[in-house]
Amino acid sequence: MEEEFVSKILKIGFVANDVKSFVIEKPEGYVFNSGQATNLSINTLRFRDEKRPFTFTSTNNDLVIEFIVKKYNGLTKNLHELNPGDEVIIREPFGTINYFGPGIFIAGGTGITPFLSIFRSLGEEIVKNNKLFFFNKTHKDIICEGELREMFNENVIFSLTDEKRKGYLNKKINKSFLKKEITDFSGYFYICGSPGFVESIRKNLIELGADKNKIIF
Repeated sequence: MEEEFVSKILKIGFVANDVKSFVIEKPEGYVFNSGQATNLSINTLRFRDEKRPFTFTSTNNDLVIEFIVKKYNGLTKNLHELNPGDEVIIREPFGTINYFGPGIFIAGGTGITPFLSIFRSLGEEIVKNNKLFFFNKTHKDIICEGELREMFNENVIFSLTDEKRKGYLNKKINKSFLKKEITDFSGYFYICGSPGFVESIRKNLIELGADKNKIIF
């Protein structure tokens, strides 16, 4: 049976439209890798068995654990109604996206969350060796924009698909976009977003010459 850890919520705050950061206690001895996730539930009789996977946005070196959660229906809506002092249950971490080397990150919406832990663990290395394309519907949907700009400097490109705004692209990602914006397809590509978003980009990258074994999603 999977081991469970009860953790108290220490801090909650908005980081984008309908998106909150949850900082919780880190159980003693709890270890995870950046890019991993865990099954989380609310520690009440009603919700403790309703668990969903969430990726860590903190790093393993942090003294606390952070998750960033967008409100939809179901568990995420219930999470957004919690307050500091309430408790959640986390389980053992499991593998999702791992960092294998320098490359290009492509995220759609909350698909940025597993990347945040990776970026935070890499520190200054992220600026010199990686690039980020981050797609959102509108400006208010962008998660942690200030932090990402500070990390990447000129190596981050934001695109708003449903809004025109100075300083941001107003484009959806497709094969022609990738061909125009990327000059070298020999490195690693990291993709996270909705299933359709990921599969379409993966297919286009392979057609443009990327090594399918270097596409992490």
